[in-house]
Amino acid sequence: MRILVIGGGPAGYTAAIRAAQLGGQVTLVERDALGGTCLHRGCIPTKALLHSAHMLHSIRRAGEVGIWVAEASPNLPGIMDYKQGVVARLHQGLQGLMRQNRVRVVSGSASLVSARKAAVADTGEEIEADAIIMAPGSRPRGLTAARGVPVWGSDDALSPSRLPASLVVIGGGVVGLEFAQLYRRMGTAVTVVEAMSCILPGEDPEITDILSGILKQEGIDIITGVGVEVLRQYGKEIAVELTGRELRAEAVLVATGRQAVTDGLGLEGAGVVVEEGCIVVDGAMRTTASSIFVAGDAAGSLMLAHAAMAEGEVAATSAAGYESTMDYSSVPRC
Repeated sequence: MRILVIGGGPAGYTAAIRAAQLGGQVTLVERDALGGTCLHRGCIPTKALLHSAHMLHSIRRAGEVGIWVAEASPNLPGIMDYKQGVVARLHQGLQGLMRQNRVRVVSGSASLVSARKAAVADTGEEIEADAIIMAPGSRPRGLTAARGVPVWGSDDALSPSRLPASLVVIGGGVVGLEFAQLYRRMGTAVTVVEAMSCILPGEDPEITDILSGILKQEGIDIITGVGVEVLRQYGKEIAVELTGRELRAEAVLVATGRQAVTDGLGLEGAGVVVEEGCIVVDGAMRTTASSIFVAGDAAGSLMLAHAAMAEGEVAATSAAGYESTMDYSSVPRC
């Protein structure tokens, strides 16, 4: 059975491996780098940087447990090298898994020609398949108020040329708070702005209250219940105008969530329905086109790598003709 996977992030590469294990002849098309956002611009590099920041934080507090350490400071080039080394090792391992499972990997941007065929724009190759698994992922949401102002997205925050003296983080969700703590521990003055009444809206209030206290103890200013009206450039600083007050910082990080990638994929022409920015699927991860399946962020569920992997397994199993259903009640999160 010929199975085509479009997208090589956690959902896509897991689906490809599972489909191959079930006897499929699998081709995976990835427009960027195998591993997707998680490996190159999300989970993995973020955790590597957080590890460096945590170690620096622990060294600076060594005196509390009776250990004297000379002054410690971040070496940004060294930290970036460490982060990239972690990513490179995992990327190499992932490439090995593709070879081991006989998955053919094609570099390029693929879009649907029909419910059983896709074209790779970069090479002109057309690939026919008995089933297609879409795993296009997501991209960071923009901020209308930042139009024309050089703000950071999460990609920029992962690879700064220098550590800014001050940083305003717009968005108090998981991404914003990870970067807030990371930069604060590296020595940057950080303010988090969240439009909702608390950070991590939707999580257990007891947990968010405790976390808010910990972050404030580390010196992070947290402003909640206030929206951003406009951003303006003032020399080397950016002014963030809130309702009733203004903040200024050397850098501003927009971390207002992510949105599914559904454009440029030829979905409509193949009979795939998109609602509220996400691709409609059933419990087997099948779309409204019976031969097309979806896994990962574009399916509109939890935007977590391990959830995407589980969806990829379900999609591949379903595509191979076996019964499989995604159970979101068993997805862990923290």
